[in-house]
Amino acid sequence: MGHTDFIVSLAFVPPGATTALQGPGLVSGSRDAAVVLWDVEHCSALQELKGHVHSVSAVGVLPGGELASGGLDGKLIVWKAGKAVRTLDAHEKPILSLLVLPNGDILTGLKRLGWKAEGGEVAARQVYWWRRARSTLRRRSGGRCWTPLARTR
Repeated sequence: MGHTDFIVSLAFVPPGATTALQGPGLVSGSRDAAVVLWDVEHCSALQELKGHVHSVSAVGVLPGGELASGGLDGKLIVWKAGKAVRTLDAHEKPILSLLVLPNGDILTGLKRLGWKAEGGEVAARQVYWWRRARSTLRRRSGGRCWTPLARTR
């Protein structure tokens, strides 16, 4: 268990943030399309999470111990206890970064290339804000969903 290609993203997992860890840990994303939860005290991989089809370019830890990952496949995945509990086709383009806010909201960023009139590249940067919200359809089962709160250009 572990990565088979370059690690391209890391996030610190505080002690007690997830039941899989007794002490501090790391979560990593790699070009092998995997997310791995690491026990840093024992230098060992605890969980290998599969759900992306391209590189995992960004990872984070939510306040409740869930893990979040964004990939070049444009997917934002929320993981709990080693399983994907929410998979969103968050972007039409690759997710390059994500930031978990203290309240559990997630910001994701991407870069989309366009073309200038002269034929050169121009980058359009976008940030999406995913807010934790209760959905009418999910309220009965107690599930949570993610909704795009805002998009900036």
